[in-house]
Amino acid sequence: MANIAKTKASAGKQASKLEDVRVTHSSGNVFADLGLPNPEELLQKSKLVVAISDAIKARGLTQSDAGKIMGVSQPDLSKLLRGRTMSFTLDRLVGMLNELGMDVDMIVRAHVGSVGDRGELRILQVVG
Repeated sequence: MANIAKTKASAGKQASKLEDVRVTHSSGNVFADLGLPNPEELLQKSKLVVAISDAIKARGLTQSDAGKIMGVSQPDLSKLLRGRTMSFTLDRLVGMLNELGMDVDMIVRAHVGSVGDRGELRILQVVG
């Protein structure tokens, strides 16, 4: 009986803790949610890095071999695959995908929004 009372008391404490939990809904861009500069670019870079990682795995390449194909050192590729994208431009990441045998399609169109708004770059889909 004492165990049942402890269990009920513990469940009550957990329920009150859950009531104290605050949830913040994401904007869809974790980089914007964290308040980082250029969050749109960071999000697109991260999508390209995932595509690079997937292409390397699909071809069964080591980081060293993949780096040679893409023209980047193994240590720099390792940093990139761990999310360190600062020293890589979007153009360079696209070129790396091309070197891995991946096609990258881009569509340029008028921005849908207010006149004078900055246009956006979006990676719509990554297809393996």
